[in-house]
Amino acid sequence: MFKYLFTCWLFLALSSPVKADSATLSLQNDSLYNDNLIKAADSLTNQAGRFNTDLKLFEEIFQISDIEKHQLYYSSLSNMAWCQWQTGQYNESIQSSNQVLSMDSSRINELYVAYSFALSSKAISYSFLGDFPKSIELFRQRIDLILRVAPEDHLRISVTYSNLATTYSRIGDVVNGLKFMKPALSYIAKAPASRQQKRQAGSIEQNLGWTYALLKNYRKSEEHFQNAIQHYQNIYSANHPSIGNLYIAMGGSYGENNKFELALDCLKEALAIFEENFGTGHFTIASALSDIGNAYTNLLQFDSASYFLSRSIAAAKRLIRDQSVDQSVLALPYFSMATMLSQTNDLKNAQHYLDSARRFMGRVDHRFNFELSKEQIDLYLRQSKMDKAIASLDSLRKASDQDHFDNSERSSIHAGYARYHRLNNRPDLALQSISEAIDQYRDGTGLLIAPNFDLLEYCLLQANLLIQDVNPTDKSTYSALKK
Repeated sequence: MFKYLFTCWLFLALSSPVKADSATLSLQNDSLYNDNLIKAADSLTNQAGRFNTDLKLFEEIFQISDIEKHQLYYSSLSNMAWCQWQTGQYNESIQSSNQVLSMDSSRINELYVAYSFALSSKAISYSFLGDFPKSIELFRQRIDLILRVAPEDHLRISVTYSNLATTYSRIGDVVNGLKFMKPALSYIAKAPASRQQKRQAGSIEQNLGWTYALLKNYRKSEEHFQNAIQHYQNIYSANHPSIGNLYIAMGGSYGENNKFELALDCLKEALAIFEENFGTGHFTIASALSDIGNAYTNLLQFDSASYFLSRSIAAAKRLIRDQSVDQSVLALPYFSMATMLSQTNDLKNAQHYLDSARRFMGRVDHRFNFELSKEQIDLYLRQSKMDKAIASLDSLRKASDQDHFDNSERSSIHAGYARYHRLNNRPDLALQSISEAIDQYRDGTGLLIAPNFDLLEYCLLQANLLIQDVNPTDKSTYSALKK
């Protein structure tokens, strides 16, 4: 099954409109504030999100600012860092953020907005690079900074707690995800009523919807999504792109709950909103078409899936041709086409599209690369290319020794080994690998915590089958694993 919450998270990360932070807006009182900066600040609030253009403008401002002393230097750098991660330049964003964060400590209070903005950009960049522990550390630093310097800045505190909670949820730690969403809700309730406050309240409800979807508590998930709709409807028109993004998230939740018809309704609603706002010339169109194709794939309606995925690829190619958009916009629709073709057993063409997805993935996004690697291993195993499969598994396991792989990803790798061993008629080794997959979810006391329920259910099923292969009378091992 195609993982809806993964693809929808990637879509939202690439497409969610970004609002101008006061690090930008505060420059309006600066003596060096000029027309370029006005255009850049306005562009940051533009739904089209032309961050490459914004980046060039901020680079120009950076060049004319007083390199040693002027606050415009740090503010332009912090905005450069923001635009850089938005355009997939994660390492460059980290470098720009580091230049801001290296300011003399005596100036942090004076320039805390730019400083906190740089912390946020750096945290987000590390998240995209897959270094979640570093990302979490930086979000915590940002919270500590704001509480120390501007404890009444309830809105920015809420935003950061929400980002921290979402990062925990992304790595499967939904316990901490819910834990840190509570102060996010508390602080947003204290913030002065404003359009931005209502927007953040809606964003928190949307994130809670995602978190409960991860917990498979779909009733609570839908409840929070509906709360988000109410918040957004107070500040947005019914066809606002943020409403479209929310429908994408709801579609992901329905897809995870195997309610693919409802998922399709939400995704098509999102597509209509995006088309009304952007015509056909925007990457949200290509992404929404891809998500609709995925829904049809899960409904086993492959002709419809192929139709929408082909439209997605065509839309992405038009963006590259007409608007000089980075070629990475093709990665997701190519990946979706590969997964669909794999289900129809057209393995040759599936391999072609998977190779293309990897080639076009300009953003060094850890999670997407991991999903690509898993799909590649699946294709190798189905084509009985066992040498290539084990080499890819070994490479992935070696990479997983790095801290930024979460337990769900490590568990997936062990499950891959189990499948490899079983195909090689080694059920004993397969059972060992499945046990190791399950063990990834145990805490120090041996209890299972914050599991990826789909993967855990799969592992337990495989364990039961493998025990029957090894020793049909041995039920104790399966009982112990299930417990």
